[in-house]
Amino acid sequence: MEQKQVIENRTLYINTISHKQIALNQLDALLTYHIDNNNLKKANLLSYWFEDFAKYNLAEETFNPKLLKKYKLVNHF
Repeated sequence: MEQKQVIENRTLYINTISHKQIALNQLDALLTYHIDNNNLKKANLLSYWFEDFAKYNLAEETFNPKLLKKYKLVNHF
């Protein structure tokens, strides 16, 4: 049973690396397409979004919402 788990883990690892490379290639092709077609604003916005997404995704593991500043609701009426 343990050998089967090792094989499954190895297969998952190989598939994950393959999918990662495909995703990176498609992302590169997409951004290059927009840059080559002078859609610089779109390429820049997408690049910025993916960059932020990666940062936030990595920070998600250590994020603690209890550390956020608490605001009081103020009634202006």
